[in-house]
Amino acid sequence: MSKTTIDGRELVRGIAISKAWVLEENQSVFETRLNLEAVDTRIERFQFALHETQIELMKIRNYTEDRIGKQQAAIFDAHMMVIDDPVFVQAIESRIQSGIDPVEALDDWRKSSQTKLSHMNDYLKVRSADVDDITIRIARHLVGTRTFDATQVDEEIIFVAEKLTPSFIASLNPEFVKGIIVAEASPFSHATMLAQAMGIPLMQVDRPGFSRIKHGASVIIDTEASLVIVNPDADNIRAFEIRRDAYLKSLETLQSLKDKDTRTQDNVAINLMMNVNELSALKHYEEVGAEGIGLVRSEFLFNGDKDLSKEETQVDLYRSILKSVPENDSVTIRMLDYGGDKQMMLDDEVENNPFLGTRGMRYLFKHIDLLLTQLRALFRASMQGNLQILFPFVTTVDELKDILRIVDQVKTELKEEAHPFDDDVKIGVMIETPGAALMAGEFSDMCDFLSVGTNDLAQYMFAADRTNANVAKYNDAANPAMLKIIKHVVEQGKNADTPVCVCGDIARDALMIPLLIGLGVRNLSMDHTHILKSRQQISRLSVTSVEKLAQHAVECTGGEQVRLLVKDFINHL
Repeated sequence: MSKTTIDGRELVRGIAISKAWVLEENQSVFETRLNLEAVDTRIERFQFALHETQIELMKIRNYTEDRIGKQQAAIFDAHMMVIDDPVFVQAIESRIQSGIDPVEALDDWRKSSQTKLSHMNDYLKVRSADVDDITIRIARHLVGTRTFDATQVDEEIIFVAEKLTPSFIASLNPEFVKGIIVAEASPFSHATMLAQAMGIPLMQVDRPGFSRIKHGASVIIDTEASLVIVNPDADNIRAFEIRRDAYLKSLETLQSLKDKDTRTQDNVAINLMMNVNELSALKHYEEVGAEGIGLVRSEFLFNGDKDLSKEETQVDLYRSILKSVPENDSVTIRMLDYGGDKQMMLDDEVENNPFLGTRGMRYLFKHIDLLLTQLRALFRASMQGNLQILFPFVTTVDELKDILRIVDQVKTELKEEAHPFDDDVKIGVMIETPGAALMAGEFSDMCDFLSVGTNDLAQYMFAADRTNANVAKYNDAANPAMLKIIKHVVEQGKNADTPVCVCGDIARDALMIPLLIGLGVRNLSMDHTHILKSRQQISRLSVTSVEKLAQHAVECTGGEQVRLLVKDFINHL
């Protein structure tokens, strides 16, 4: 068979070679109909399926806690809460009572839920896989088919699947499963988080590339080169063995950097901070020598077992985060960042265009009790460490004025109630729209720091939904227009002596890091898996050379031209 090379996107770092095990599409189970006439019989079958699914999920939950950790096991606590939820059960049973087949009723609920999720923010959008996980498992018990048991795999393989559910990932044995290739995935999904915790390389490829991987074919995954090679020839295999040895050696070299400061070749300090999407990530803080936590996505921390309405619950959560890092290291916690789509627990109307609707601070202003509860909890926890509070999707100066007024109100209330707190907690805003970027000077004068959310900023800059594959080519962070607006924000922050941090995907991108430093960025926040590698890269850069590089880049006419420029620069280091 002929060799095929496919471009991929790294989700979990690693390099591996093995034969492909292509998994069949799970959703075919929804095509089955039970053809049961009596409503009572259909309801009984559904209740039986729920019971069996609960037993199965409890086993998976305990298995996950034993092998991976309690935080990861909480994913399945949330799954079981859905099955126990009377609203969910009633939604299915009412469909069944109206004459719909139980499998079809379950599928209707699945599709309806996923449609709602597709309009939501990153955190909720990727929970579509959890909906699949729950409903496919119930459907299999309804129709009496067995779920593929990955625990029985006893040979080295690379799994290939359209998309994977959290429970499937949790069942894998890294001794045999050397890698995973998927067509649909997200760095924020529970499946990705589990693969990361288990150390299984995970690569996403586009659908045309995905369809070219056949069951049993020899496959190389190389996240370092962002490539998948199908049916590699002898030269590819020799090259792989060399790269694998170099990769393993590089891991040892990188570990030697964990106790070092991040400095350029000409001794300019760069702060490499860590993003936190789940509490279990905190255990990696000292392992990689992070220099602060640049972004805690607080909305990611609330699984079904945590109640947002309870102030004490939030206080305990934030204190635990602050305790987990050295006392002087800053911890930036972003306020809940929900979209106009809303978090499902709040049952608001769905907007036609949530990305241009009630999201970020607009949402929190609308749900003022949620805003006040979180602010109170954050300030009450602030005595535990060096807390910074970040406000999402602030688009106007008037919004920032309202934020600062509410912050003062909360401080006054806490003083009156004799709650101790740090009165010097720093307040920052996310720069996520062109309008906010253009007002960076005014924002810098009013707050303590700025954080550039480049993922959203790029999609608003180029009017290209970053979740829409049809317009993906327009959503280009390397475009000179994007570089110019980042430069403007950094310069405005510098003029006011206000630190600026970049925390989007480009903060960890080896091609973008030289440009960002050249544009004046001195604070980067990224997933912990990229900190040591980025520290190594930065140690080889000089500010003088990357400033020249950045100047040439902003004079380019397109993103591809910029990338070629940077690749040439890196090749000559």
